[in-house]
Amino acid sequence: MKKSFSLLLAFALVFSMFSSLAFADNGLTEQQKFEALKAAGIMAGVDEQGTPGLDQKLTRAQAARIVALLLGVEGIGNPDTRVVTEPPFNDVPLNHWAVEEIDAIKDLDIIVGYGDGNFGPSDNLTIQQLAVIIAKVLGLEPVEGAEVEGADNWAAPYIKALQDNGIDFPTNYKEDALRADLVNVTYTAAVALGKIEAPASEQSVSGQQTGARKITVKFAVPVSKTDDVKFTVKRGNANVALDDEEGVTWSADKKSAVLKTASKLVDADYTVTVADQDGELGKVEFRGQDEKIESVEILAANDYIANYEYNIIKIRGVNQFGEDSETPASQYTVIVGHNDVDAYPATDKPQVRLAVDPAANVARDSRVPFTVIAPNHTAQATKTFIVGDAPQAAKVEFGELKLEDGEERLTAGKKATLELTVYDQYGNEIPSDAKTVIENTTTPLSNRSDVVQSLTIDNDANLEIQTKAGIQNDVDVTVTVVANGSGQSFNYVLRVYAERQPADLNFGEFDEVLAENDGSKYIPLEVYDQFGEKMSPKDVANAAANNRFNAYSTNSSVIDTVFVVETAGNEQGKVHINVKGKGSASVIVTINGTNKQAQMTLSVQDERVPNAIVVEEAPAPKMLPNAEYEAKYKVVDQYGADWKGDHDDYKAVVELSNATVVTASKTGDIDDEGSLTDGSPRQTITLTASGSDTGKTKLTVKLVKVENAGTPQQREITISSIARDIEVIGADKARELTYEVKQLGTLYAVGLTTPTPTAGETKNAKEVTVEAKDSAGNKVALPSVTMSVYTSNDDVAEPVGTRVYGKDKGSATITAHFTLAGIAGFEKVAVQTVTVDDVLPYADSLTAEKSSVADTTGNINGAFVWDVVGKIVFKDQYGIEYENAELFNGDYQPFHKVKFTFTTTDGSGKVTIDNDGKLQLPLSGSYSTVKAFTITITSLTNGKSVEVQVQVTDAN
Repeated sequence: MKKSFSLLLAFALVFSMFSSLAFADNGLTEQQKFEALKAAGIMAGVDEQGTPGLDQKLTRAQAARIVALLLGVEGIGNPDTRVVTEPPFNDVPLNHWAVEEIDAIKDLDIIVGYGDGNFGPSDNLTIQQLAVIIAKVLGLEPVEGAEVEGADNWAAPYIKALQDNGIDFPTNYKEDALRADLVNVTYTAAVALGKIEAPASEQSVSGQQTGARKITVKFAVPVSKTDDVKFTVKRGNANVALDDEEGVTWSADKKSAVLKTASKLVDADYTVTVADQDGELGKVEFRGQDEKIESVEILAANDYIANYEYNIIKIRGVNQFGEDSETPASQYTVIVGHNDVDAYPATDKPQVRLAVDPAANVARDSRVPFTVIAPNHTAQATKTFIVGDAPQAAKVEFGELKLEDGEERLTAGKKATLELTVYDQYGNEIPSDAKTVIENTTTPLSNRSDVVQSLTIDNDANLEIQTKAGIQNDVDVTVTVVANGSGQSFNYVLRVYAERQPADLNFGEFDEVLAENDGSKYIPLEVYDQFGEKMSPKDVANAAANNRFNAYSTNSSVIDTVFVVETAGNEQGKVHINVKGKGSASVIVTINGTNKQAQMTLSVQDERVPNAIVVEEAPAPKMLPNAEYEAKYKVVDQYGADWKGDHDDYKAVVELSNATVVTASKTGDIDDEGSLTDGSPRQTITLTASGSDTGKTKLTVKLVKVENAGTPQQREITISSIARDIEVIGADKARELTYEVKQLGTLYAVGLTTPTPTAGETKNAKEVTVEAKDSAGNKVALPSVTMSVYTSNDDVAEPVGTRVYGKDKGSATITAHFTLAGIAGFEKVAVQTVTVDDVLPYADSLTAEKSSVADTTGNINGAFVWDVVGKIVFKDQYGIEYENAELFNGDYQPFHKVKFTFTTTDGSGKVTIDNDGKLQLPLSGSYSTVKAFTITITSLTNGKSVEVQVQVTDAN
């Protein structure tokens, strides 16, 4: 009996460890699965006839056998070789058929006894006992304190752990486990382990539109690996994008998925293709429906509206699918039956702003008939409002408490923003546009003035909470907002933690080569507070200002002037060192009052000198007549770093061996005499091929050291030289070259407004250029190119002139039909594949030229922000750059979505910026009341940001 028992639950458990643990069955019955397992020798029947016994139960001894086999316990197998010298339990004698297995499992704490010294080997195993065993074998941590309906408290934590990890399990927890339960999991495991081959899937798909933006796809059998399933939705031949956040939602039984599209479905033919890693699973084809709003309701808490311009009235439209429609109010017809009340339908949500003209002195109790009619006149609603008094805050609701970027908790000296929703005396929401009303009709208070420095309503009509620095203990603070209109108080309790203090530190990565007289360098410093969290550069700087650090060098002749940088900017919170002489020194930073320190030993090498010429972009080896090409070079020092600064003893020289066939002009940081000027010397050499002469020349760029300059003994020594051969070939060779369109990179699917694209669309388009190579693969520079551009799929990418615009996600072939200047009768075609993506542009990089600025009120107030902080550049993942004024251009803003925010760090008042990018300081007379502020420039798409610290030097 012992040797014939082969219910390999072990396989099911192993399978659980490396799959999603969802038991896909390919539509087989339990009998079919049993027969497959029996044929593979994995399971046997309960009698000599091979009866499946699916309704029979499993004992605890049998479970011990299976688990021991699963875990590969030494000595458990066929035959068993494990030696047991003492009975593991009172009721498991040494001659029990499973004594070895029970003894092994007891040691592993997988199946334990009853606590009275007995194991109960012949007792049936319950579902909840089986769940505990599986959770332990999988190494899942029990969920402390969990409760599961129908399960005992000792089993609930393990069952909850299984549920949290997506493991399906029967819910009749206190009943005995059946062989049928085990057949299901064993079959799936056997397939996964390759013990048996599963029959071809009987999977099939069907589906239909189930919402204005929803498509429900149904599967004949559950999908085991939902992450592997991909859905492609097309309207005709055009791809339809799915919603970024809720694109695919699977049902609990994995037999259906709801696709949410980025835009509404329309009256058109749609196809949904469903595929996994093994290929296509099926297609769903249907005719889409335009959304039809079948009922409209005006949502208002009261018949009264306040006598002001910001009454927000919400509309609820229900479509043919029973959904609340997302259709914005601007697509409804809105009628107001009062001459002094105007309606402003929102363009992004189903709500209308009713504006009572403040100059019209509309009488109290005036009636305002209000009607909304759904698009295409499919439904309508009417309500008569009554004009009441001026708005007063009557109710306040609190939302999320938002901390400053990177903060995990609100600590002393920090700021937080508490979201507010404020309602007037008639139950209507007061919008953030009516910030002044909220400010004037609410009173924010705190029960701890020793902890809270200020409570103010910010520009978004939320509550800004500024805490005081220096708090030494954690404190619970009650913030109260009194609604003046009703006299009611609304409380919010928050915890303010003791000021962050440095508790540990170490140096960050620093691998720069240091050379004599390098001067200022900055070493990253990583500081951790009393909570074990990494402190921000600003917090580290604040700690330094409070004398929490002691920084020094062990050899001041090599490195001196060691300190933690307090001033705002890119180096804030780093350790400054001044590199003076050659040798070695240790830089040490300690936390005062503790034994914590960071130490880094640094070696300083010989002083830097210009050492080599390096190619940044090599010249094209060959050129057609009249071609132009730019070669780029730079100077580096002996450590491979870009040379920076002047050096009278060195110069760069450019030579051409044959100036008849190629001429050169120079631009860059190396002057006409070759002297190395201040900066990082780079030189661009523009090479122009002759229009009439062919032949070869050699371009040589040399770094020359001048010794004994200005004396009879002056001599020049070439210390680095780069030479490149260039050949101007005849025009007749143009036909022998290979041409292709230069790679454009990925385009963004902007759509396209024809015949005249918008400025934003044009910005996202890319110029088509043609490249040439000879038969040996050498690049050949071309003369001026005239071309016509075409694409294989105008629904994906479309050319306008010589630029290509992305329209919809997909790929297309670009074809350029072109001619070359000065080459008669020459016509060629070049092609390239371009990819178009519909992922919203996000900041791949976001930079400001300066990290800190100090200037006067007159130079900052009214100035463009980029004139204050230097060039601001946003570059997205498609390689498109927006700089300075382009960041405020309304045509470009939907693509870069950059936001400027201002935080006052010293002084009073708020800095703002207008739609053109001009800064506005709060003034008292002719001087700013803000002494210092931070400009934060943020990409709203992915949160990347850059900060600039600004000091107003003459502020009041």
